Amino acid sequence: MEKQPKPVACSSVSQSKGNLVESSDRISILLDRIALHILSFLMMEDIARLSVVSKRWRALCISIPSLTFDGMKYEHNRRKHDCFMDFLDRFIFRRSEIKMPQFCVRWISDKWYLEGYRVLTWLHYAVRSNVEVLDLELNIRSAGILQMPLDVFRCESLRFLTVDLHGRVLQLPPSNGFTKLQSLTLKRVRVLDKLFVEHVLSFCESLNKLCLDNVTGISNINIRSSSLKYLEIRSYDYNDLFHIDVSVELLDELIVGWKFTPSGDRSLKIAAPHLKYLTWDGFGPDHYVLGNLECLRSFALSLEELSSSSYLVECFKSVKRIEDLVIHVQCLKALLKAGMLPILWECLHSLRINFSSSDGMDDDLVPAIALLLHGFSNLQDLHITCWNDPKCEAYFREKARPLPEKASGFNTTYWVSKRLTSIRRLKRVKMELMKGLLYGKNSSELLKYIFKHARRLEQIDVVCPSSWKSYILAKITECGVASTVRVCVVCK
Repeated sequence: MEKQPKPVACSSVSQSKGNLVESSDRISILLDRIALHILSFLMMEDIARLSVVSKRWRALCISIPSLTFDGMKYEHNRRKHDCFMDFLDRFIFRRSEIKMPQFCVRWISDKWYLEGYRVLTWLHYAVRSNVEVLDLELNIRSAGILQMPLDVFRCESLRFLTVDLHGRVLQLPPSNGFTKLQSLTLKRVRVLDKLFVEHVLSFCESLNKLCLDNVTGISNINIRSSSLKYLEIRSYDYNDLFHIDVSVELLDELIVGWKFTPSGDRSLKIAAPHLKYLTWDGFGPDHYVLGNLECLRSFALSLEELSSSSYLVECFKSVKRIEDLVIHVQCLKALLKAGMLPILWECLHSLRINFSSSDGMDDDLVPAIALLLHGFSNLQDLHITCWNDPKCEAYFREKARPLPEKASGFNTTYWVSKRLTSIRRLKRVKMELMKGLLYGKNSSELLKYIFKHARRLEQIDVVCPSSWKSYILAKITECGVASTVRVCVVCK
């Protein structure tokens, strides 16, 4: 009797004409570049196990171009934390100077005085390996100041840098650096230098993207750059920022998110003649100057608290050619009060209205929405978003229904009388997190009107909790939506 071949590990065996036929190992025959690409998606723990399979896999694991050293998961297990760090030390040493385009370190440490030099050694190897993208998230509980390593600061290959220090202090070397850097993101960083941002911009001559996310220790942010095209400034949790002054000739997109305790004299100045995309949310400062916005095409205004409606009057006088508008209902009410509605926008084709889950469509808001829609002649997309309000979540869970609207009711006849030609051209409607909006009479009547008179309507998208799906589908059917309209309900 003929002896059957014995299958080996990592091989597949198929039946052919009564005999077992051994097929080749499909993974092992992959080209190195394909195998390396697949390995780049694995966690370091998986890479450690794979590296002991064979000499080839060990060589491939050591040569992975994009690495992530994530020690955050071992925050509560000191033994695994130490073992993992030992493995990473050996791993990075064996790589020597193999090219590493992308390197991410996420580390938490209670003993930075013992572990700091080891993390800095990893960064040193990354610099020697011509790192281009460096992402650092360090939660250093035992250190007050992190000094940016000089070799990282002067790295010629570095193009994209992200630093998140969980509120710790960052200090840069006194000399110039980051000369080739194109993108810089600072998150939860505290600085001691009041002119930190100005100093960074003075030597980052190639920088085209800057993100400052809750950077503290600065009272004034002055942005001057000949290369910057994207700027993002967010300050939600602190009150030490008082003045933002942006003067950038080539700036294409600006995002400002600013919340603060109403105290002190705060100002926002923007001089960006080529600005195309502007997002402004949070609270309105006491003084502002927006400059020339004739090139603006997308405007997202979600100011929840306004010290004066004069902000909006000046804003909307200079943004007549926008194509996309995002606006919070509080801003709508302020526009109505200031007598600014309707505003004629011939180029606008996309509108998004942001509610808070506690707002509802009360009687004060209905005329504002009607006048806003009256100013559009080419509207194609309508997006209504209801933000979650933590204070209302308990009510939703307990009562299984949203807060009632404070409304006497504007029925469909009201909307018909407004002769909103913008609704007739509407093609797509999206409703997101619609707790509180589909139940009140005002909002129901508006939706009925839209679904009945939007003759070109093609699609309705609804994002909602899964427990509300059946009700929402019944509500859409009740509104008389045509069978040709595609309806998509996504549950969260």
